[in-house]
Amino acid sequence: MITDPTQNPFYSLDYLDYLVEFVLDRYSALFSAEELCQLTQYQALPQPSRALYARLTQRKGPYFRLDRLRYKEIIDTEQAAVQLVATKFAAWVGSIRPDLQLALRTKAELKSLGVLAAYDLEQAAKPAIDQALLAQHCQLPTLSILQLECGGLIALCEYLFFGNRHQTLSEFVVTDLGLHRYENVDLVKSSAFASRSMLNANRLVDQLRAWAHLLEQESKTLKQHPDETRKARLISGLQGLKSMVPSAEDVLNYALTRGLDKLHLSLGQSLERVGHLTEALMCYEQTERAPALERRARIAFKQSRPEEAVGVCRAILKDCPDPKQRAYATKQLSKLDLITRERDSQRYDTQTLNLALTQDLSVEQQVIAHLESTGKIALHTENHLYNGLFGMLFWDIIFAPVPGAFYHPFQREPADLMEPDFTLRRQSLFEARFDELESLVVRLSLLTLNWREKQGIANPFVAWKSLDLATLEFVLRLTPWSALKAIFKRLLSHFQSLRSGFPDLLVMDTETYELIEIKGPGDKLQTHQIAWLNFLADQGIRTSVMTVAQESSSTSKELVI
Repeated sequence: MITDPTQNPFYSLDYLDYLVEFVLDRYSALFSAEELCQLTQYQALPQPSRALYARLTQRKGPYFRLDRLRYKEIIDTEQAAVQLVATKFAAWVGSIRPDLQLALRTKAELKSLGVLAAYDLEQAAKPAIDQALLAQHCQLPTLSILQLECGGLIALCEYLFFGNRHQTLSEFVVTDLGLHRYENVDLVKSSAFASRSMLNANRLVDQLRAWAHLLEQESKTLKQHPDETRKARLISGLQGLKSMVPSAEDVLNYALTRGLDKLHLSLGQSLERVGHLTEALMCYEQTERAPALERRARIAFKQSRPEEAVGVCRAILKDCPDPKQRAYATKQLSKLDLITRERDSQRYDTQTLNLALTQDLSVEQQVIAHLESTGKIALHTENHLYNGLFGMLFWDIIFAPVPGAFYHPFQREPADLMEPDFTLRRQSLFEARFDELESLVVRLSLLTLNWREKQGIANPFVAWKSLDLATLEFVLRLTPWSALKAIFKRLLSHFQSLRSGFPDLLVMDTETYELIEIKGPGDKLQTHQIAWLNFLADQGIRTSVMTVAQESSSTSKELVI
């Protein structure tokens, strides 16, 4: 497939043809007889008609003026449209829709036809013009207007291909797939939909999530700008939507469970914003997604149920790896003198550096230049270092064909990567790999093998341009396996919150390395950064925070530790 439109004018059609062929090959048993017939008819259409349909599915519609459809790859647009109409992939609506005859014309066009002067509408806005001319039954030359049909069928194909409703063919087309390489995954083993009922249930939950998102946006607006009338409508909408959510007993597959988790969290947050705390709590209790536990504790405190709140906070500290929720729980329990808050238990070093900072380079780049002037090797690796090692050493497990993880061949990562039970669903694979990696020889061999064989292939943990094999080997050799194993297991506990927060710089000499978090003037450490700094220090890795201050004329450039 040539994805460059300058070389292939039919690139848009090629994507749609590929998508239809892919879902028919993989999911033909899920289509009704009528849907299969329609897709077969589409495939039998002449290339110009399919090309026109592919173009129109990516435009805002569903109504199009034929005289404005001009594509260099389609020589006879009218004939292509006629064939779409003949197979019911489009319909002519021009003569039966006077409102469209007005709506699809510009004000300048109406002026040129003389109708604005005739009805004294030259100064009117376009909506008012349309309304007035429609009321007067104004007769205009008939435009040929095409209405796109079978949109629901294409949406179904897109859902089967992407596994969600927010990605469409339009997004697929604007991404030049030719610029990327993707891991080859066994999509048969990764199949997500075993039946049409399963598919329909997933689509329903995704649609409910879309509605919940709109209501959530409205709840945020009302929190900033209260309006009792709109609030009443919002509450009614939230309660109606809540009543439509399938029960846990109706869950048919893992993807549906993920969708329900997100839906309950969204509804809970909206209900909490409008003050319906009991209903919000019911939603939070049905999801394990962050920050549901924290919200449950907050509501319990608000409702004067401290024992329940304390129980939730203890549960967070016992089982929840999310740094923000843990920080909240620690703060609340320490306020009640139930635990000793580890306020002063900083395990990393601190240092200060005075530099004549400029606006031309980032603070990190200027620190690197300073360190190099002292004979050290410094790289701005930030979140790429340990993530990159993890991606290399667990590559095949990340791309394991787990059901519902991969929907199509162009995925950069498994669909469930950020889900709470990503690790649990691959637990036996990870346990076996951890055993294998006890050997430094195996670690180095696997790193080198994947670096060479997977070069350039998309991996959510590997930033190819920010890493090099020599640096990874250096860190791998010098880091005790106990430390690396602890880092990797912490990553696995909650990718969503723990893939970031690593120190900015890797500073190396011949036999050691150090990780340094850089904080420029006015910059402060964040909760997840502190958590990683302490954790890395606990593993015996030299870790520090360097505060960089603007050097004054009377300040030397000496490093203060």
